[in-house]
Formats: sequence, C-alpha cells, structure tokens
Amino acid sequence: MQDRADATNVLIVYPEEAHRMAGLVRERFPDRVADGSLRIFPVTDNKMVPQDMVEEIDIV
Repeated sequence: MQDRADATNVLIVYPEEAHRMAGLVRERFPDRVADGSLRIFPVTDNKMVPQDMVEEIDIV
C-alpha cells in the first residue's frame, strides 16, 4: 500500500449513483485501487463529506 501522500484521492458525489460510479472506476483501475495509489470516496450527498477530507481530494 502506498503512502497517503502519494495516492490520488477521487471523491464521487453523485446522488443515487455514487457507488455504481465508484465501481466503474474500480473496474478501470483495479491495480491502482488494490495497491492504494487510487482511493475512491463515493458519497450520495455532499453533506456527508467529512470536512477534514476535502483538502485531501485530488479529483471531484
């Protein structure tokens, strides 16, 4: 597993589809997800995003 500083963090905020979209990303990049270099955070409501996580997100 890679250091968190080296990981790409992807936040998916998409009502009703966040988990499906996250699954598509996992299917496309299985090795990166497995080794921790790509981290996916699916949420269905932007109010569910922990504020301390916002600064760590690279792609929304």
